[in-house]
Amino acid sequence: DEATCANASWMYITWTCDMAPRLTDSAASRMLVAVLPADRYIVDPDTGINLTLQSAFMHIANSFNQLTRQGVKVADPTTDAVAVLDVRAYVTGFRGDWKALKQTFNFTRYADQDSVCWMCHATKGAANLQDAYTNISPTAPWMSTIGATLPWRLTPAYASLLGFNPGFIQPDLLHIWHLGTGRDLIGSALVYMVKSNLCFAGSIQDERLENATASLKSYAKRMRLPLKLKKLSKSKLNWRARCMPELRSSGYDTFVVGRWLADEVVPNHHTVLPQNLCIALWTSDRVLSIMANGGRWLTRDQQHEKERLGGLFMRSYVLLAKQSISEKTRLYRMRPKLHILHHILMFAPPSRLNNHMYATWMDEDFLRKAMKVHRNTDPRKASLRVIQRYLLGLPKTWQDICKRHHSMRE
Repeated sequence: DEATCANASWMYITWTCDMAPRLTDSAASRMLVAVLPADRYIVDPDTGINLTLQSAFMHIANSFNQLTRQGVKVADPTTDAVAVLDVRAYVTGFRGDWKALKQTFNFTRYADQDSVCWMCHATKGAANLQDAYTNISPTAPWMSTIGATLPWRLTPAYASLLGFNPGFIQPDLLHIWHLGTGRDLIGSALVYMVKSNLCFAGSIQDERLENATASLKSYAKRMRLPLKLKKLSKSKLNWRARCMPELRSSGYDTFVVGRWLADEVVPNHHTVLPQNLCIALWTSDRVLSIMANGGRWLTRDQQHEKERLGGLFMRSYVLLAKQSISEKTRLYRMRPKLHILHHILMFAPPSRLNNHMYATWMDEDFLRKAMKVHRNTDPRKASLRVIQRYLLGLPKTWQDICKRHHSMRE
């Protein structure tokens, strides 16, 4: 993922061991591989391929392949250094925001093109509306193209990894929902509720927003959910003329506000709110709960419930958009992220892999911690110094985790 430091963008490349015991501790589970300044990128003007990143990824892939073939012998110092483990690495998945994945895998199908999806041939409908990603019918033409062709013309460096499969490329639920479609739905729902005077007391819109804020904060405190959002205001909802509503919040705040709407507002006002709006808010919260509380692989029942509720969400979301068009009102954007969300909700490999495991919550947290070190580093030497300082602090990080673990057991 890219992060900004001192008005400059830097690409942070990390890896995580799926077998790590502390996956929810970003400092201990995220291993920093490289830090690259974005202003030094060399991009091919004809293909748009980031040659700098592809060169770095080729070296990383070669190193992983060596670890896969040869492994690392781990010795026990108490038994005359006899090897007791043969550790080997196998890459099983890639995660990152959509922009980072595009640069990593040379996608030719992307949000800024008519063909938007690396997993199928869905489009924006420029040539044929039947191929549009807003066509969510079970017989939509794009559904038969899932995995049919590779999403690149020039093979990316990571394709040289032993056992590589395009199915390893996972969409990021954080950026797709919590920083994307979820903010659109929740912002639009709040604007509708306040404007129509259906849910919150107050004679004018500002008073209703104040009462909505009080209700939200009370709910968050009662449920012990951290909330950074200070208040619901027109600016926070992007409530302006000729603009689509959108909740301008952090990813976690999107979750908290969505849970509040589904748990408290919708049950108390479902008789006066549009049915499809209630369905969209409730099903989205329920699906997120299934994924967040599920293991690495969902059970058959969890997968079935996710697909059933995901189908209800997609239908209600699209119907709300169609209704707003017919009524000539502004509701929310039908972003290409909605289509990626459709894949997350409705499809899964035979293993029933839980996509929530590939959300980048902890990666973003690791970036925030790394930025504290980066800001105190000379930009001219940051690519090396940040990694050196990270490695120096890693043993203490693991020691602290072990101490906390032992104290909890006692």
